[in-house]
Amino acid sequence: MKKRWLLFILLIAMLQANAQWKPFRFAFISDTHIGSPNGSAEEDLRRTVADINSMNDIAFVVLTGDITELGTDAEIKLAKEILSELKVPYYIIAGNHDTGWSESGGVSFGKIFGYDKFSFNFNGIQFIGCASGPYVRMSDGHIPRDAVNWLDLELKKLQTNQPVVFLNHYPLDKDLDNWYEAVDRLKNHRTLAVLNGHWHTNRRMQYEDLPAVVGRSNLRAKAAYGGYNLVDVLLDSMIFAERTPGIETKKAWTGIDLSKNDYSPNKKFYRPDYVSCMGSGSTNDYQAPDKVYKFNHAGGGDVSIHLWTQTPNVDLDVFLISECGNAWSSNPELYIVNIPPNTSN
Repeated sequence: MKKRWLLFILLIAMLQANAQWKPFRFAFISDTHIGSPNGSAEEDLRRTVADINSMNDIAFVVLTGDITELGTDAEIKLAKEILSELKVPYYIIAGNHDTGWSESGGVSFGKIFGYDKFSFNFNGIQFIGCASGPYVRMSDGHIPRDAVNWLDLELKKLQTNQPVVFLNHYPLDKDLDNWYEAVDRLKNHRTLAVLNGHWHTNRRMQYEDLPAVVGRSNLRAKAAYGGYNLVDVLLDSMIFAERTPGIETKKAWTGIDLSKNDYSPNKKFYRPDYVSCMGSGSTNDYQAPDKVYKFNHAGGGDVSIHLWTQTPNVDLDVFLISECGNAWSSNPELYIVNIPPNTSN
């Protein structure tokens, strides 16, 4: 019996020695929307901060965007004031409410918090939080070029076997118009998980085989209290449990197997193909649109075009171009592109 216990203890010791990280816990908060008319959002965040401060096993906090409602300087400053009460480090990125609707065009968030992207290592895992815009009022989600360049620089610092957790406000799907720029880069590294907000609900996701979790909003909505997620990073898994501040930690609702890496950089998925849609001999080897409709409008004046499709799961992308790229010329041609469903080849 003693020999069995010795062997068991030895096995555990070997697993811990070979692991690239030591187990730890962090808090995952999203979509706090500071700036509510009745003060409920502020109360929810203060309750969450106090709850985190009451525990002694949380290493740090991550916040995945939509920190404010309208991105005003006053809202951002108030959010920082509340978060400054945390007794553990916190790492924060902006969401569309913080940048796309802000009075500063998204500039104040980085000035007030001191950054709008982050990269840090904790217990052997690199956490990378990337900006996602939009930086044009009311436009779609988009990882700005400077953020893509920054991500390239951060990833180049890492070995390809370095464990990575990537954070972005938007889920890495068509909510973000250049989602593939992040996904393609993350597939070249040992990406353990992707964490997002934006949808205000807990959801387990896969982004082209990259394991991901969308976290709930900190807002109470129709409930009595708000909430956030506690994340336990173990040797072989990452476990997510919803926490109601000051009341209870609910049963774990999802997890990610950290021992697996099922995605392949060589597996092909749908990508926008802006060259082949013009029919000019694309060298892009991704799936191309299946139909292109072209209309010439040389007479000037307004044009009213009605689009519809009877095919389910089809997106219609519209390009106003002339000679494959010269936008808004004096003789524009309108291309209506029928994109196939988002399925792998």
